[in-house]
Amino acid sequence: MLKRNNSGFTLIETMLALTLSSFIMFALTGAYRTLVTYIGRAQDMSRMNQRVALVTQIIERDLSCALMPQLHPEIESDKEKAAKGDKPDPEKKDAALSDEEKKKKKEEKRRDDRKKYFFTEIDDAELHKVKGQRVELLKTCNFITTSALEVYGESLARWVRVRYELVPNKKVKIPEFTLVRKQTTDIHNVKMKISDVDPTAASKAHPITVHEIARGVKGLYIEFSMKKEPEKKDEKDKDKKVELEEIKAFSWGESKKTVGELPQRAHVYIELWNEARDRADLIELEILLPIEGDIEKLLEGGKKEGDGKPASTGKTGTANPSAPGAAPGRHTGKSLPTGTSGHADVDEQARKVEEAVNPGQGS
Repeated sequence: MLKRNNSGFTLIETMLALTLSSFIMFALTGAYRTLVTYIGRAQDMSRMNQRVALVTQIIERDLSCALMPQLHPEIESDKEKAAKGDKPDPEKKDAALSDEEKKKKKEEKRRDDRKKYFFTEIDDAELHKVKGQRVELLKTCNFITTSALEVYGESLARWVRVRYELVPNKKVKIPEFTLVRKQTTDIHNVKMKISDVDPTAASKAHPITVHEIARGVKGLYIEFSMKKEPEKKDEKDKDKKVELEEIKAFSWGESKKTVGELPQRAHVYIELWNEARDRADLIELEILLPIEGDIEKLLEGGKKEGDGKPASTGKTGTANPSAPGAAPGRHTGKSLPTGTSGHADVDEQARKVEEAVNPGQGS
């Protein structure tokens, strides 16, 4: 009589196998979810780094090449030119003024002519804070720079007018903006608008190119600063040692101290939303602008010649790169002095400029 083969898994063995398989599946599922999460974060970080690199590179390049054209005529719109023809000659009106009044009026006119070279507008409707510090949201930033974005098929301009704008996104409830960069070769076109006189000719000769620099911007805050000599109210103060006054402002070109002046430093704060719009990353950027005026005067701290310090050697740093002999620093944004002999002198002079602009942070 044949014996039946009853070999197989018992119920206990089957339950143990299912339990072990479940533990292994749960572990693999958790590892897979963790891996997918880290891959998503890495992709978000990579895209964020690309956005940050693009924004910071363009802003730094534009601001570090900003300038005040020294030999360019007064910037005025078409309407101002048309209205100017009906006004009397200002030179005849100034004939009765004294030399001191003429000098003062000439300086005021020079500052008024330069006020459209570099200025910003802020949105002060809401209070903003970054790292516990009160900041003001940038609305527009308008200036002239030698860093023109090259467009394929067009000749590269020597200098252009650039206008940064924060355009609000009204489709979302959270504060979100798009950073737009406008550029034109007509530096008289301050508002970046087509001319009212001949729109067709103006659009062909000086087209306005618009680029979206970044989307999903929560806020852009730029604090400008510079050091300059305070105004001397009394003649007795001429012989005294003058300490340079530090001026800081988010709104540049509006007050009496900043109108017609090129800032020396820009501290940029940028807040960018991630793709999920649940977190905003803060990026800080420090930019040095070209130093305008006499570098020796800056190094002396505003002291007059003959007070125990060496006199000026005629070395100047100019904000106009097209001027003969000017040698602007490409990476630092500083204008190095001309007439120096050898690389060691240039490096030493640049180090002194850095120490003068950044006291207490020298190498």
